[in-house]
Amino acid sequence: MIFMIETADLDDSVVDEYLAGFEEHFLAGALERELGFVACWRTPSGLGEPVTVTVVLSCADWAAWERARNAAVGDPRVREWIALRERLGARGRRRFATGATFSPLR
Repeated sequence: MIFMIETADLDDSVVDEYLAGFEEHFLAGALERELGFVACWRTPSGLGEPVTVTVVLSCADWAAWERARNAAVGDPRVREWIALRERLGARGRRRFATGATFSPLR
């Protein structure tokens, strides 16, 4: 299994809008494209620093990732999601990982 781990650093004032947009514009399509939803976390508000939102999705292998990614290109919800991220000033990183042999998520 391959995990996509995406982080976004945001101003605290836009985190709720970001999370709602993720759910509305990205998550449903990702599930339709056979990506698995593993988790979503956020750092606490009020720390005097940007809030980091972390989303973890999964797929069976690189072929499944390529199919999902290629299908996302034509999905208008993905374009809406990208526009929202840009408008909210989200800056982040995408990484891929696989589970260690002793991990319950492999």
